Amino acid sequence: MSFSPNKISSKTIDKNIRCFLERLLRIKGPILLVTHRHADPDGLSALFGLKEILLSLNTTSTPIIFIKTLKDVSKRLLNHFNLMNEITTEQDIHIENIELIIVVDTPTLEILDMSVPTDEKMPPLIIIDHHQKTKEILEYWERKKYQLLCWWQDSTFHATAEMVTTLGKELNVKFRDKTATLLLSGIIYDTGRFSRMSKNLMECVLYLLDCNASYNEITALFTAESVDNSEKIAVFKALQRLILEKIGSYVFVGSYVGAYEAKVANILVMLGADVAMVYSEKKNEIRVSYRANSTFSRETGVSLGKDLVSQILQELGGSGGGHSGAAGINVPKSSDLTFDYVFKLTKKILERTMKKNE
Repeated sequence: MSFSPNKISSKTIDKNIRCFLERLLRIKGPILLVTHRHADPDGLSALFGLKEILLSLNTTSTPIIFIKTLKDVSKRLLNHFNLMNEITTEQDIHIENIELIIVVDTPTLEILDMSVPTDEKMPPLIIIDHHQKTKEILEYWERKKYQLLCWWQDSTFHATAEMVTTLGKELNVKFRDKTATLLLSGIIYDTGRFSRMSKNLMECVLYLLDCNASYNEITALFTAESVDNSEKIAVFKALQRLILEKIGSYVFVGSYVGAYEAKVANILVMLGADVAMVYSEKKNEIRVSYRANSTFSRETGVSLGKDLVSQILQELGGSGGGHSGAAGINVPKSSDLTFDYVFKLTKKILERTMKKNE
């Protein structure tokens, strides 16, 4: 394939990606493709899509997909398409031999699925992510001494898979059937089965279908998703411990579990909460997942990723991010950071932000 960066439409692709593509043509050594811990279908599919795009550029570089931990649904996708042999584990990575690292579906390195080397040993980086860019994320990169070649972070995209598909579409990359289906699965997963839509997203879906993506295979795999007993127990325990507060006319609920905090938060919103907070205490950190329904986000103008998480992290430190209706934080463990404290702080910030938006 004959490629020129000038083929990229500036109306569609961020100027940093034009720079990214130009730089890629100069890379001669291995390129490591990584995502966050417990890779979901969006992060997973973005890695495979990027690998095919890189191979289509006819460079001498070698793209390597690194994934250490996977969500169950991602494991099922890889096994179904016989793609497990195309990923690499940490034991095989020698960071000193890597010429470039491309990070997808996470705006910081705090939750990467790999051991992050010291600043001076870190290869140059490229970030591709669809989460909202907050003040804390900007400050994070200002503190770091890494060589950040390009930073394509755009929350107008609904999934990182949509961003990668857009890039492939602009380059006329004909994704193989398996990769096109994976990318479609990432879009379906992160949009809540098309509960969020845009013109570009629909164009990406049509492009993937033209690449022989199988929508029926994905829906069958997602429908077959089983819930093990530990997940069921987490949901029931969360319901037992539930706290309910009213914020204006909206229902805000909170609970705490040992695991599956993101899934439990989703279920609480499905059960009728306008906003849900689920707290989970891990060995060395506290994880909190937030979810809101579309009515709350639209009527209040509050973005969990941009407004709530930004202010929470100012108070607690740590890292986090998200979208309008879904977000999460990881903060260092402390005896002061009880569930009650975080719940009250969250309610206070939501009330303050809603009042500001009136």
